[in-house]
Amino acid sequence: MVRATLSVFFFVGVMLSLAGLALSGSLARTPSLLALELAPLVVVGYVVGRISRRYVDGAAFRRGVLVVCTISAVVLLIRSVL
Repeated sequence: MVRATLSVFFFVGVMLSLAGLALSGSLARTPSLLALELAPLVVVGYVVGRISRRYVDGAAFRRGVLVVCTISAVVLLIRSVL
């Protein structure tokens, strides 16, 4: 339930961001084309995630995600201070 809610939240957020960028004239062509080229990889990631979910321990995966998020946050904090 939470995952579905987050997906909708992020989808709406991305659509609003894209609309705002397009209206302001800040939506450049080259990055937009690159995004379209890479979009099929989102589907590949979804399928691989669904398949691999059966083989990965949920608790270990959660810990791994939290570690990566923590490290990312610390790096961003350090970069913003320096």
